[in-house]
Amino acid sequence: MIVKKSIDNNEIVKLAKDKLLIDRKITEIIKEDNAAFSYKKIIADLGEYHAKRNILEFFETLEYAENRVSECDLKGILKTEYSKKWQLPNIVNVEVKTRYWQKGAPHLGNVNKENFHLLVFVSLNEDFSIHYISMVKSADLIVTSNKKIIYTKKIKPVFATEHEFEPHK
Repeated sequence: MIVKKSIDNNEIVKLAKDKLLIDRKITEIIKEDNAAFSYKKIIADLGEYHAKRNILEFFETLEYAENRVSECDLKGILKTEYSKKWQLPNIVNVEVKTRYWQKGAPHLGNVNKENFHLLVFVSLNEDFSIHYISMVKSADLIVTSNKKIIYTKKIKPVFATEHEFEPHK
């Protein structure tokens, strides 16, 4: 496993925190009329942003996929050394799953291992800073019958920002 310090963009973290406060207020107002509104889309987008910045060093190129809803989130060409080391093709699909301040073992849903070679798990702190990022080969993941992964210390990443994942308490 490769370990390195996480990369946080302090300006993004501050702006995301400000946006969350605004979005929560909008949610309160809209819910008064029994309408639905989700401020959680920013969580997924922020996770993809942090994922790309933290795994870029393993790739010759890494770009956002055109259709991130039905496919994977990122597409890239692995550097030859990592392609060989991880026994993956050079051209890979990367899925990103993000959890915001989730207590205990995170449950990552809607996992279709056939759509990606690598999964990046991004755990965000309450202030939107990075708590943990890891990258795991899809072949090493155990997916439940309802397409979920429970992220625990048993998962052995090829890259992580910390030695082991510590859940929020």
